[in-house]
Amino acid sequence: MSKNFNDPLFLAGFRDGDREAFKEMYLDLYDGLLLFAYSIVRKEDVAKDIVAEGFLKLWERRKHMSSFQHIRSFLFLTTRNACLNHLRSEKRHEVSHARIRYTLREGESGAEEAMILAELLKVIYLRAQQLPRQCRQVFHLLFVEGLEAWEVAEQLGLSVYTVYNHRARALEILRDGFRRGRPGRSR
Repeated sequence: MSKNFNDPLFLAGFRDGDREAFKEMYLDLYDGLLLFAYSIVRKEDVAKDIVAEGFLKLWERRKHMSSFQHIRSFLFLTTRNACLNHLRSEKRHEVSHARIRYTLREGESGAEEAMILAELLKVIYLRAQQLPRQCRQVFHLLFVEGLEAWEVAEQLGLSVYTVYNHRARALEILRDGFRRGRPGRSR
């Protein structure tokens, strides 16, 4: 470390937007963060993007940083969380691609099944749009975005128990709707 990053004047300058102070911290911390990110995601370009985004977030929140240790902790936690989010997203993409490959392997019968599935998903989507607002949000995050219940709870500021209740309510409403017939058709 060429600079005393814990020096109160240095930290005050950083919090006030001193770009040189930011640059010095960047140069000191970048390599360690990059290695850390790479050890999780195993892709250099992705690791570089994640670290760069972490530094951008640091710059945006610089006024709230109280010490160099706070800055380091913020960067490592931000990097770790971004890496984990990337891995989750990558896993969802792999599942989608696997479904597409399966559909393509099935040939004609697979294409017919895919069309039926698409029509069914369309009906479910139309019915889901009629759910009460919070049920609709929970349903979308769970079944469309593929989030876990705890992630939905965190994102919407609800308890996990409440997320489970909304999920159960949404599924019950959808089941009842299917028992009565398709949306948009008059009987």
